[in-house]
Amino acid sequence: MRYSPEIAKYLRIKCFSWKEKGYCGCVLVEETQERRMLYRLDHLVHLAHYDAATDVQNRNSFEGYCAHFAECNGGTNVEHVQPNEPVGSMVGVAFVDVNGLKHINDTFGHDSGNFLIRMVSDKIKDELYGSNFQLFRVGGDEFVVVLPDISKNELWVVEQHLKDAFVNITVPHFPPVLAALGTAWSERAQNLTELVKEADARMYEHKRKLKVAR
Repeated sequence: MRYSPEIAKYLRIKCFSWKEKGYCGCVLVEETQERRMLYRLDHLVHLAHYDAATDVQNRNSFEGYCAHFAECNGGTNVEHVQPNEPVGSMVGVAFVDVNGLKHINDTFGHDSGNFLIRMVSDKIKDELYGSNFQLFRVGGDEFVVVLPDISKNELWVVEQHLKDAFVNITVPHFPPVLAALGTAWSERAQNLTELVKEADARMYEHKRKLKVAR
């Protein structure tokens, strides 16, 4: 199957053996409409699960991920867990809240605000590149990072690296620290709800410290 630029159509060639030796039959099928419909469907699915501004997974994806995590770790289907069978899995969670977004939006416009949000999401992706992680934008200025199979010490290192990455030395009118961060860890998590709440609370502790430091 290929796109033919000369006639602006998608074409598929189907070949089959013919009754005479050395010959084959070919059927040319136009699939332009089907391809356009598939593209639109793929685009709608992408919009439903990804944030348009940052191209990271959105809250819909986060809720689906949490439900799947709980199902796999005994957090919802406890009747399927055998007695004395260990449940849960090692996981770390980071909660990130962009600093000063409302002020940037009100003062410099939403384009600047979107740039600030993208800066934060890009720094998260850069710092975690090559790692096993899931990044979700769960609110206007909030991100959740899930890091499966990470040790407590490894999560601490990730937290320090992200805090260093969030220090702003490039855009003068942006906050001196682009985002506040809190983390939580469990050796045998059955669901992510409590971990996210714990990481959220620690993020606010970090945000308060940043205000005091100013």
